[in-house]
Amino acid sequence: MWRGRTAIFACSLCAKARVRFFLRRQHGSTGSPLGAHWYEWVSQYKTSHGCRGQVQPHSRFSEALYQLAREAQGILEVGTWEGCGSSLILAKGILDQRTKGAKGGARLLQTIEADRLRAAAARQVLGDLGVVNVTTGAASLAADIYPLYDVMHGALPPAMHDRERSEYARWWRGERGVSTRRAATQPIPELCASHVIDVAVLDGGEFFGHADLVEVLRHCRQLQYVALDDTATFKNYHTRRQLLARGSGWRMSVEDTHERHGWAVFKRDHRR
Repeated sequence: MWRGRTAIFACSLCAKARVRFFLRRQHGSTGSPLGAHWYEWVSQYKTSHGCRGQVQPHSRFSEALYQLAREAQGILEVGTWEGCGSSLILAKGILDQRTKGAKGGARLLQTIEADRLRAAAARQVLGDLGVVNVTTGAASLAADIYPLYDVMHGALPPAMHDRERSEYARWWRGERGVSTRRAATQPIPELCASHVIDVAVLDGGEFFGHADLVEVLRHCRQLQYVALDDTATFKNYHTRRQLLARGSGWRMSVEDTHERHGWAVFKRDHRR
């Protein structure tokens, strides 16, 4: 038993080391005077606006997202929720670019939310920042949803449980209904044609992660980084495996299999 606990603790330390190494490679250090207290700003913003988010500022995933945003020319996010999770963290990174005098055109976060009410809430919360555009729509087609047969009978990702399959099927039907209603609005092609997008963050529907990746890779040709949340669930388990596959054109920069339900950041592989 103690050996198992030691192994888990060691893996957690390895994950932290990988995140620090990723940040050093990106910026030459694990932080900067300008961004040292970004998480305090995010926490205070959430409190003052009375909003909530699923990605919390004091996490390794949020640190990786913030540092990506500090250097991004443009970001596409799938899955806004109510705007006070990853969206707010990414927006803060872009704002800090402006503070440090980043050159070039306007850096913006383009974020997509399928649920109309959540998208409206996110616009209200993020609108005053001046760096976020919230679009209501479906990132991918309803027909491209993860197959229901596989949800009910297939091999499950590591964080999913056989006894919960009927609950997963209920989620599946709900997501398919939302996606069908938003099918007329698929903004990724236009957003990627109209804006420089070099970072994508995929954290949308539980059963659309792989389909969302296909759309992003098809239309966002200037993409350099892809960040995935929930890599141990239906959402991005197969998405991660696709990017890891030989010949994909992508390589792992950093991942943490223990925080949340797993997350990862991939970088385009220019060595091919």
